[in-house]
Amino acid sequence: MANKEANLYFALIGGFKDSKGPNTLIDHPILKLANEGIDALNERYALDGTNIFYFYHRKNVLNEIDQSWTGWERKRGALMEFNDLLLGSKDTSFIYHENNHLIHAQIKYIITLDADTVLPLGMAKKMIGTMAHPLNLPVIDEERKVVVEGHGLMQPRISFDMDSSNKSIFSRIYTGQEGMDPYASAISDVYQDLFDEGIFTGKGIYDLKVFRDILQNVVPENAVLSHDLLEGSYVRAALVSDLELVDSYPTKYNAYVARLHRWIRGDWQLIPWLSRTVVNKSKEIITNPLSYISLWKIADNLRRSLVAPSLMLLIVLGMSLLPGSVYFWMGCVAVVICLPLIINVVEQITGDGLKMRKTKRHISGFFGLKASLFQLLLTTIFLSFQAAMIINAISITLVRVLITKKKMLEWVTSDDAEKMQSSSLKSYISSMGISSLFGLPIVALTYVFKPESLGFSLIFLILWGIAPFVAYYISKNKDTIKEVLSAEELKDLRQTARKTWRYFEEFANEKNNHLAPDNYQEEPYRGIAYRTSPTNIGLGLMATLTARDFGYIGLEEMVNKLDKTLITIEKMDKWHGHLYNWYDTRSLEPLKPRYISTVDSGNFVCYLMTLRQGLKEYYKRPLMDEAFVRGIQDTIACGLEENASFPEAFSGLEQMGDAETLSLVSWNKNISKLLMSSDLEQVNIKPWKYKTERMLKAYMSEVATFMPWVELLDAIPKALYFNTNNFKGTEFIELLDKNIAWNALTAHCRVISEKAEGIMEELKGATETEFLELGTWMQELMVRVGSAQGTIAKFINRYEQLIQRVDQLSEATRFAPLYEEKRQLFSIGFNLEDNRLSNSYYDLLASEARQTSYIAIARGEVPVKHWYMLGRSLTIVDRYKGLVSWSGTMFEYLMPLLLMRSYKNTLLDETYSFVIKSQKKYGKERNMPWGASESAFSVLDINLDYQYKAIGVPWLGLKRGLIDDAVVAPYASFLALLVSPLDSYKNIVHLKKEGLEGSYGYYEAADYTPERMEPNQEKIIIKSYMAHHQGMSLLALNNYLNTSNMQYRFARDPYVKAARLLLQEKVPTNVVFTKENKEKIIPFKGYVYRDGGSYREFHEPNVILPKAHVLSNGYYSLVTTDKGTGYSRTKHYAINRWREEAILDRHGMFFYIKNKETNETWS
Repeated sequence: MANKEANLYFALIGGFKDSKGPNTLIDHPILKLANEGIDALNERYALDGTNIFYFYHRKNVLNEIDQSWTGWERKRGALMEFNDLLLGSKDTSFIYHENNHLIHAQIKYIITLDADTVLPLGMAKKMIGTMAHPLNLPVIDEERKVVVEGHGLMQPRISFDMDSSNKSIFSRIYTGQEGMDPYASAISDVYQDLFDEGIFTGKGIYDLKVFRDILQNVVPENAVLSHDLLEGSYVRAALVSDLELVDSYPTKYNAYVARLHRWIRGDWQLIPWLSRTVVNKSKEIITNPLSYISLWKIADNLRRSLVAPSLMLLIVLGMSLLPGSVYFWMGCVAVVICLPLIINVVEQITGDGLKMRKTKRHISGFFGLKASLFQLLLTTIFLSFQAAMIINAISITLVRVLITKKKMLEWVTSDDAEKMQSSSLKSYISSMGISSLFGLPIVALTYVFKPESLGFSLIFLILWGIAPFVAYYISKNKDTIKEVLSAEELKDLRQTARKTWRYFEEFANEKNNHLAPDNYQEEPYRGIAYRTSPTNIGLGLMATLTARDFGYIGLEEMVNKLDKTLITIEKMDKWHGHLYNWYDTRSLEPLKPRYISTVDSGNFVCYLMTLRQGLKEYYKRPLMDEAFVRGIQDTIACGLEENASFPEAFSGLEQMGDAETLSLVSWNKNISKLLMSSDLEQVNIKPWKYKTERMLKAYMSEVATFMPWVELLDAIPKALYFNTNNFKGTEFIELLDKNIAWNALTAHCRVISEKAEGIMEELKGATETEFLELGTWMQELMVRVGSAQGTIAKFINRYEQLIQRVDQLSEATRFAPLYEEKRQLFSIGFNLEDNRLSNSYYDLLASEARQTSYIAIARGEVPVKHWYMLGRSLTIVDRYKGLVSWSGTMFEYLMPLLLMRSYKNTLLDETYSFVIKSQKKYGKERNMPWGASESAFSVLDINLDYQYKAIGVPWLGLKRGLIDDAVVAPYASFLALLVSPLDSYKNIVHLKKEGLEGSYGYYEAADYTPERMEPNQEKIIIKSYMAHHQGMSLLALNNYLNTSNMQYRFARDPYVKAARLLLQEKVPTNVVFTKENKEKIIPFKGYVYRDGGSYREFHEPNVILPKAHVLSNGYYSLVTTDKGTGYSRTKHYAINRWREEAILDRHGMFFYIKNKETNETWS
């Protein structure tokens, strides 16, 4: 998905594990599974009917020296045979390959990657372009059979992905956690800069024919494990440092050491290539064709592996036999160990200067000098163990290379090596214990030879002694400590989720064509706003999926609701697949002016992609699960008065267990018991009793519809408990009561039918009453199973079509028409009335539009460079830094987080924490709760509808005038749950106490702006509910309470997964101050006392020269005199005109008051 190009093909090369005998089965389950996966990929992604995915599998062959069956020559052999296969050879060990459609003669380059290597977006094309450049074309010395000019192989630089980098303290220290650099450029490399050669480490691009022709007769069989350096030397590898591949890093120290042991063995196997002559594959002795620089690379690897043993030897001798001061010899050791730190310090001094960091991060990490210091410390602690491990690796290799010639190809994959290593403290003590005691003989030698330096040796004794414990500690999967709410607090959030779902449950009805209306205003009452937008529609779909996650609806009801909404969407007018910005929910007519909103369309498509993955997930989930129990609990809790006791009948459901062990018979019994219980009368807050009863009936109905035989298990005939050699009655009962996944229900019905037929066969000829009763029962069972099979088949067919329809809506929406090529930015939208793109653009990364940019890039509709055109200006608040946005709202920063994963220690991750801190600071400064975002505020239009605008934190937004509003939106706090749960929940509780909780979740906002309040008024609650804010709150609650399931669903989409590296951007060191003139924040005092305004007072009218006063708001103007006369006008139109009459002066607008009881009238 990240590199979908014409003439680019993808192949998976596989092999069996080592075995004691040959394994040539072409019908092996693994091969079948792989082939099915390849077929599925080609069916979905084939270009113009041409397959682009292929699978090749090798058989094991006998290694005669080791007497084991392995893949010939391991990875090197796989590549060589694959090259031969593509160039037409049939003499390979491949037993399974689907390459009939590959035109061998047209394959020019091979990009080789490991299973855990990520090829970033568009990187294949860049690698091919670099390789094909005329100056890089390889020139072969035909006599020596090596490349002497140009390059036959190129390798990008290797970075590490953030997931593996952040898994443990060990990986954090050694990777630096820097993430991807959006401004990556060429970096210095000694070999490449001085000799125009690099070192190949196994991942890169090579010229197929050159590679095969040069290397086919170079390496003897059963001689070389680490072939990368050797291959790179023959074909003249280059390092392309401005291109990048991403690899994983070992998270455990013992896995790292196992890999290092393998690498060192491989390096020392290359000793024969340091001589003047070498033996080739044909066992001929030839002159070594490698250049001096290639020989130096091999020798340098050997030198590097000897550093730790040499330092150990120097420590031992320096403490005992070597003349002179111990301080001198330990100083030599320290210089070698500290060399990386010294280089780092020198780089900083000669670069930006060695300065104290002005900023700090929310999540502590290991960066720059700090990382170098910790690496130095760990190098010292692990020195004795690494020295012993390296000596072991070198010794084993020399014995094998020079004497036994056996086990030369001993190897396990990095993934297997990681899995094989135990994470227990015992395993670390077992593997490192002996080397950790090396300090004891050093203490003894020092005591004998240089007792005055005993302190030095004791330091080493302590450091090496704690090595196993340190290794264990830093290797643990130590995620950042997550804030955890209490059980009661979680229940409170779930009740809020249930109330919030009620908005979509009740308003996305038939009258609204099953679309969520834009808002519902309670006070002043305006009711439902019969309009909706793509974001509202998408969030309505997400709300339905979320309701199933929380157990508020069953799968059948979810499908029904989604189906009805999709039917509506499918018949709505569209433009290039895009929904218009606004529709009337009753007529489905687009509202004028007709407009396509880029961000709304992006939101809608992202929600469709997430919905598709959610539907696929539930297809594999059981009919019933524990979410339903919690869903019933939430609904009942919403209907209980304060301090009311929970219905006792619910206790049976609480003890049901998880989905795997759940008994459907017990489920039905407990649901029925609760439904008929008088305790349910305690749920007396409308309309929750009705909703609870409806839920219970729906759950029972779902079991009755798809597993109707469960009802028969309430009265199982005693005869069914019999056991024979061929049949176990109890096993059959367990089979009938099993909670089965949807995708396995059809097969489950077949198994039941087969078992039932077997029982019926055994019952033939039986005359006993019990067996006759069992026969009748079995016949009814067979009828119900047969009926269920038809129902299940129809439902599954409908379900699969639903997934396809969601996919079609998503794929039909094209974003290229909304993209401005010259600016490399998205316009805010397309105006259909003017038939042109709007002349405003989304140009900031901190924007709600970034998920639109993300999916458009991921789907290949716009180039990757668009992502890097988005502004990344930073600002600092209290020494923390983060991105600035246009209006400083929570919506801009955190709305995309509902779907897009956050990777620790990246630019976006740091910004999320920075924003929460800024919001809290701003709330404190204004003496109000925090959570400023775009929302309605306390200004009404002529129709008494609340007005709406973006309201944010002044120092986070580029927009001016943000200081003028003090409005808090509860949905902002729900968005913040994934970033700072404790602070968010405290703020939510505060808002609840302020009176912001309503019948459908939380109200829209609370306005604390002093100018809008009456005297003695603390705040104005905006008693309205907006669909997209309720939807975002519900999704945020779902993510927090159900382990970020919406994020993981979105991440499972192939397009999204392919582009995930875009989200792993490093935190830049530069800072841009976004506003030179800061807007002054005036704190809210709690009570607002306002002057009544300016006024003039007249006691007697002046007959000769009347006093006049002018009032105007720019639209309506009024002139009034001290006699009460005057005139008024609106814009250019006079309502009553001015007449200059000095004597009577009787013209103007007059208001009279009449007392109806006395008929007295006055003005």
